[in-house]
Amino acid sequence: RDVAYISTEFKNKVILSKNQNGKEQLKPEPISNYNHFMSGINRQDQMNSYYPFSRKTIRWYKKIGIHIIQMLLMNSFYLYNQYHIGTKLSLYDYRLSVLGELLPKHPKPRNLSFNAFPFPKIHGEGKNGRTIRKRCQLCYSKKLRKDTSYFCPECPNQPSLCHEPCFKNFHQKKP
Repeated sequence: RDVAYISTEFKNKVILSKNQNGKEQLKPEPISNYNHFMSGINRQDQMNSYYPFSRKTIRWYKKIGIHIIQMLLMNSFYLYNQYHIGTKLSLYDYRLSVLGELLPKHPKPRNLSFNAFPFPKIHGEGKNGRTIRKRCQLCYSKKLRKDTSYFCPECPNQPSLCHEPCFKNFHQKKP
């Protein structure tokens, strides 16, 4: 294929160079030097393209950070395979082993979030079309009178409870 170039470093001289198959070809000196010195960079870009992480929605500075991390992984992969005695790892296996070392072995147990509790339901409407309201059992145990239209459908006796503070507190007290 035809390639255009401008060079102030090299003279416009044609030299013999060997391709991958060992076949000799005539090439301009700048093209031959470019291919010789840039092959490692092109290989690294090719290896990084196997695991792309470019999204349109990520901010530019995050893309740069992720690209730097990918370059660090590639460089450490080459060093590992060069100096490690034994079988060489594939890039995929190496990335998995690095992730395995970075992530915790035993994740911390998460605190129960509000979503882990059962959802309160509304009692419904009575004969006259009004919403049925009953006393909140937690407030009643504190000698307060609060009427609520919510109850817990999953608890025995289906206790009536205030929606906001009492429902959560009631379910946290249970073992």
